Amino acid sequence: MNTINRRILGVTILFFSTISMWFADTSHSEEYYTNYYITESNIISQDNIIHAKHQEIWDLFVAIVPKTDRKTLIKYIVYDNQEDNMYGYVSQDQWDPSKWNLTININKYYDEYWKLKHYKSIYALTHEFWHIFTLNDFEVEQFPINLTQQDQDTFIWKCKTYLILEGCVKQYSYINKFIDKFWKENFERSQNRNWYYKEDFYSDNETKFVTQYASYNPWEDLAETFTAFIYQAKPKWITQAEKKILFLYEYRELVLLREQIHQRIRGYKKRLAK
Repeated sequence: MNTINRRILGVTILFFSTISMWFADTSHSEEYYTNYYITESNIISQDNIIHAKHQEIWDLFVAIVPKTDRKTLIKYIVYDNQEDNMYGYVSQDQWDPSKWNLTININKYYDEYWKLKHYKSIYALTHEFWHIFTLNDFEVEQFPINLTQQDQDTFIWKCKTYLILEGCVKQYSYINKFIDKFWKENFERSQNRNWYYKEDFYSDNETKFVTQYASYNPWEDLAETFTAFIYQAKPKWITQAEKKILFLYEYRELVLLREQIHQRIRGYKKRLAK
């Protein structure tokens, strides 16, 4: 299996809890892609030209995410599509599925005067960071590339937890524990994109999710829950959605990561104020 798997962030849903297209039809829109390669210290392009706005978003991502948690990222891709409802997505490298690309729709990060929308940008980049954090090869036994059909069938048969786009989630992984605790009953049908629309799932389960987009599937639920865990105050354990946030508080390393991200964003704001 050497398809490029993508984790996509639907924008309107995240911030206004109104339904929109996660997989926007962009066939009638011009898109301009700029590719950057990620180095130890910055991003570089083949022509040695870095657009200032592209750099600004990358600097914000670096400000949020600790260096040790960016080590699997190898490419940063920027496109501009006004009709697209996505802030962006992460995808596995087609030659090495343990490596990742971060792709952003630059149009969504700026207002009409090309001023950065800081809160929404921080939210979106944190969401995508969590996908990289929880779908890497430490958390997921990833599909090897160029599998024969027989090898693919064997890989699937051997998976004793949950099979997702990237591969088989490992027993100790965050996503495995999260599915066991909150999605076991609905996991199988959540793999069919159409089930969500047919059953009006969110309307019947609003108190179980931090946002409407979170109800789409387990990994988007976990990414949205993580973002709420990072930026909201600790809840009181009332709704199912709040129980999901408290689930992340059970992991000391995530509580420490939360504190670290807060410190990094405070430092970023101080540098902006100078």
